[in-house]
Amino acid sequence: MEHLGREPNTAYQTIHGPAYSGGGIGAPRDIGQDYANAFHLFRVDRNSRGITFSIDGVTVISIDKASAAPTAQLGPTDAAYVQLAIPQAESALPLLDLVTARETPLAPLAREIAANHGTELDRLHAILRDHGLPYLDEHRGHDMPSMVTAPEVAGLGPLTGPEFDTTAKALIKAHLEESAAVARVEQASGKDTAPLALVADHVRAREAHLAKLSGS
Repeated sequence: MEHLGREPNTAYQTIHGPAYSGGGIGAPRDIGQDYANAFHLFRVDRNSRGITFSIDGVTVISIDKASAAPTAQLGPTDAAYVQLAIPQAESALPLLDLVTARETPLAPLAREIAANHGTELDRLHAILRDHGLPYLDEHRGHDMPSMVTAPEVAGLGPLTGPEFDTTAKALIKAHLEESAAVARVEQASGKDTAPLALVADHVRAREAHLAKLSGS
């Protein structure tokens, strides 16, 4: 069980093991207020069939031993990359949608990048499904390299004209460069063929989009 200071209303219940190195199976529970405001009962019930997590008498998740067994193991570097690459791509979509809606000179490229991200997301989720792994959604909303944050998109909203274009271009550029850098780490250290094939396409797409962005 994990309670993060940056997410005071949420507690995470997760199981980890050799097959889920770099990931895990679990679920969060958001109670709508800071857990530190009162005492709470955190409980784990385990038997030969599986494990159940509960908070204050409310079951958060029950994990059956048989269903938790993956069909194939994904290495720790590969699993960590997939779990990070999904929110990376998702975080950029509101920015790309905003740019597309404004019909600025950047709009055609934003539309192209968004379509590419959609394809990548389908492939990333397919990798998890093929290995019997859940998507943990453990990085959503975090201010990490390559992530486009909600405040950044909100700050872009009131801007117009060249100021909008310049700011949007800088955010897109940072996202593309930083996500490509993360993908190159997977290229250097990953083992599984599916993620490696994906990152090869990922890096090529980012480089092509950066070249178009620099010429816009």
